Amino acid sequence: MAILMLRATGMLSGTVRGLIARGDTVHVITRGRSGVDRLRGQAGDHKGRIHWHRADDTDPQAFQAAVTAAWNDEPFDRVVVWGSDETARDRLFQIIAALAGDRRITAYVIRGSRYHDAPPPRAPDEIDVRTIILGFVIEPSGSRWLTHDEISSGVLAAIEKDRPYAVIGIVEPSERRPGW
Repeated sequence: MAILMLRATGMLSGTVRGLIARGDTVHVITRGRSGVDRLRGQAGDHKGRIHWHRADDTDPQAFQAAVTAAWNDEPFDRVVVWGSDETARDRLFQIIAALAGDRRITAYVIRGSRYHDAPPPRAPDEIDVRTIILGFVIEPSGSRWLTHDEISSGVLAAIEKDRPYAVIGIVEPSERRPGW
């Protein structure tokens, strides 16, 4: 299966490696190539399953061209979006809806813990939204944010379970949320 990912070369790089290891093809849209090259270097025999499409999601024309190029390369049926930039996410959803035709697309929207009780993002009818909330961990010494490995493995598990809502870590009690 093919999957499109935005902002996938940092904390979600383990998710990319997990997806390609299980046989998926991942199309990554980023501004720069260095993160994708690092992922390919870590992917060993699976590096051919990572495809890079250059675009800044704040540039509507370049972004549309990159999403369309990824689709033309191999139509995807899943999308992973990290971040609270609703404009970029909504733009992505509109582009995908125009490309999808009759095809159903599942979008995994990753959000921070403050969104744990927010409604899921709105999407066109062609897109089924799954929300993944990044929480935190309470340890004897105090609270901490999730590590990149915990985030990546949690997102991969949430994609595999394909439920409408998933939380990695915990989100309550909110007063125990770590500070920045």
